[in-house]
Parts: sequence; C-alpha cells; structure tokens
Amino acid sequence: MAPVTVLIEATPRIETSPNRKERWSKAAAVKALRQAAYLGGIAARRERFGSAALKEQRESDQEPLIPGAFTLHFTVYWERNRKPPDHDNMTAMLKGAIDGLADAKVIGNDRLCRGITHEQLRDVRGMEPTKTVGGNANRRMIYGPGRMEVTVYPVS
Repeated sequence: MAPVTVLIEATPRIETSPNRKERWSKAAAVKALRQAAYLGGIAARRERFGSAALKEQRESDQEPLIPGAFTLHFTVYWERNRKPPDHDNMTAMLKGAIDGLADAKVIGNDRLCRGITHEQLRDVRGMEPTKTVGGNANRRMIYGPGRMEVTVYPVS
C-alpha cells in the first residue's frame, strides 16, 4: 500500500499547546485545526478516488485510505513571526490534526498510530506581506498563514 500525503492549510495555534491553561480558546483552536485537517483529508480522498466515486458512497460506508497500523510524518511550515514550539509540545499540538484525518477517513483509527515524527520549517510563501493595514502611524503588515504536509505511511 502506498503512502498518502495530505496538505493542511493551517498550523497549530499557540492555544493548542499543553502548557496553555485557557480552556475555551484551546477548544476553539483544536476544533479549527481538526476542521482544516478534515478538509485536507477529503481533498486527498478526492485526488485518490475522484469526486464522483465519493458521492456514490455515504461517508460512513467509506473505507479508510490506510485501514491498519500507520506512522505519521508532519512537515510544518510556520508563518512569519511564529516561534516554533519544542518537540514535546509540537507532538501534543498535532492531536487535532490527527483526529481530523480520522474524521476524513484517511486513517482508520488514531489508536493504530505507531509513531509520529515532525520537522519544522519556515514557510517561504508567508515571508511576503499579503496586505497592509492601518494608516501611516499605525501601519502593520499582515502575512499569510502557514501550512502542514502530513504523510501517512502504512505499517506492515
């Protein structure tokens, strides 16, 4: 079985860190990451099977792309002005993305995960400002969001 690569157009927000204590903002941040991973997973399924084949099946009847044990490799491209977290926090911050992949039926069950690796890079797309906000005195630049690529490797 071939590995599956999913593009997620978001990065984990700082509120998803286990060191943060704000409960409600953390829940909203995890939900947003889970939704972004779900949308990326659906796009990966469409790329693999085509959208017509997905419409014929109900979502509950679809088989996962990787039904058995798997390992995950995340490549996180951080946007400008974001300090990357350390290894332990990064692994915990990715839980919402893993749940989103399970919701999109990319993976069968997140309990079958046998390992997670990740690398953190700067997103070259986010280095140029997308727009400028404010007048002359309060001028600030708005930069584009980061992104993640997840590769799911089946374990035999």
